[in-house]
Formats: sequence, C-alpha cells, structure tokens
Amino acid sequence: MDEAGNTENSGGVAQLYDVLLGAIPHTQQFLSGHDVGAALNDLADQSDADLLVLLHRDRGVFEGLFHRSVAANMAMHTHLPLLVLQQPRL
Repeated sequence: MDEAGNTENSGGVAQLYDVLLGAIPHTQQFLSGHDVGAALNDLADQSDADLLVLLHRDRGVFEGLFHRSVAANMAMHTHLPLLVLQQPRL
C-alpha cells in the first residue's frame, strides 16, 4: 500500500523487492489509517527493527495539496535510520 492507501500494485512491488533483497532478512507491511507514522514506529519497536524503509510515490499537484507525505513525516518523527525508495511504476 502506498502513502495514500492505494493497493493497485502492492503485490507486484512486494515481489519486486523480495527479489531485489534476496537473502537479506526483511518483512513488508502494508499499512493504512489516520496515523500511519505512529503505527510504523510501533511496529518497528515491536519487531526490534534496525532500519525503516518506505516507498515514496509521486503525487499530482492537486493530490499533493491535500495529502501529507508519510515519508517526510517519518523523517522528522522516527528514532530509526530511514531509507526512502521511489516506488517503481509497474
């Protein structure tokens, strides 16, 4: 699920990153809701994560006016190292 809660390509993106990461231990979570940042921090604490990776997607001008970026919010409110990757277009 992307920052806006869309799941249209989440299966394909998940498989792509599974292949790219190979033997590197990782989990993928698709979250939505009102406070995704808090949910991500809670999930990272519960799973004893060492790194938080988020997918960022480009938004149109109109959509960008009304939706705040989860990645930008997490950059300011997380205690873990953060890696933000551009979501590929499938």
